Amino acid sequence: MTILFVRIFFALLTVVAGYYIGSFFIASGPYWPVIGAIVGFFAASILILGEVFMRKISIRNLSAGLVGLVFGIFMSWLLLTVIKLIPMKQEIYLSIQIMLTLIFCYLGMAIALRGKDEFSLVIPYIKFERRDQVEELVILDTSVIIDGRVADICQAKFITGRLVIPRFVLRAAADSRFSGCA
Repeated sequence: MTILFVRIFFALLTVVAGYYIGSFFIASGPYWPVIGAIVGFFAASILILGEVFMRKISIRNLSAGLVGLVFGIFMSWLLLTVIKLIPMKQEIYLSIQIMLTLIFCYLGMAIALRGKDEFSLVIPYIKFERRDQVEELVILDTSVIIDGRVADICQAKFITGRLVIPRFVLRAAADSRFSGCA
């Protein structure tokens, strides 16, 4: 329900913004504000449809791609700063700037998406961590179960991973507890 409200509010704001921008061109014709509002509505519709289709994209992949994109832009900016020192025509420099920016942005995103499991980077609310690692198992024996402090240790989160108690250990622990009651 909240996302529907946000979408409607966004669409209304873009229609109003389109009308306002269209009013700048009123000297060219009286229909420009209406045309601007229509363009704003279609732009909002395209963005909302894009957002709906992006549900299938994981936040983790999107964040990794964004980090790679920023890194690519930074690297192209560094290289272009050096290239700018070489005397050349403005058209050639702009062509090199466009090519290098596209190349580095693509490479940054591709490398970040491919290597997202290799680095641990914390972005607010998102933590990249390896998912292909085998889960850590902690196997308990009879002495640990008989001791009885396992529950306290688990609540303190001192042990990470999954606790595994084999059936033969459970049987042995049960036998040792009830052997003194006979």
